[in-house]
Amino acid sequence: EESSEIPFIWVVPGLTSPGTLCHRPVDTMSVYPTLCKLMGLPVPDHVEGADIRQLLGNPHSKWDGKALSTMGYANHAVVDERYRYIRYEDGTEELYDHDTDPFEYTNLAGYGGMYNLIKSNLARFMPKADMKKWDLDFSQTCNDRYDSADTVKLCGDGTSFVARNPKSNCDFTPCPE
Repeated sequence: EESSEIPFIWVVPGLTSPGTLCHRPVDTMSVYPTLCKLMGLPVPDHVEGADIRQLLGNPHSKWDGKALSTMGYANHAVVDERYRYIRYEDGTEELYDHDTDPFEYTNLAGYGGMYNLIKSNLARFMPKADMKKWDLDFSQTCNDRYDSADTVKLCGDGTSFVARNPKSNCDFTPCPE
């Protein structure tokens, strides 16, 4: 839990108040839609994430948002005001009730009953599809470590990234010109 928490500081003249704190679950996918709304711009259809303007104006306002984090390939966690639900690539699950177990000692995922309903509700906020692994022969990949710096590289323009292509001996895809 602690490793997925980051400082998330917003200063919006006329909206935020100095020194206020908000403890609601939000994630970094909310940056782009919130900036669009603050600037009066339309949010493109493909953009995910919540507009958090209401929390910027009142950190204690009613909020039903969730925060998503991903670690490695197809390992996701969703957090709401009370629970954290984790689903791993191999299908194993964890569920913790932060009201009664803030240090996550008891995994409730296998307890059934109401916990199945909680898992189902939080699972709706997980990605519908994960990025596809590039396979050479459906058993080999260019790099078995998806968090490795060897998987992607930064192009000379300083903003574009390219990945290895299994169809060309796992050489990096050419950078855009």
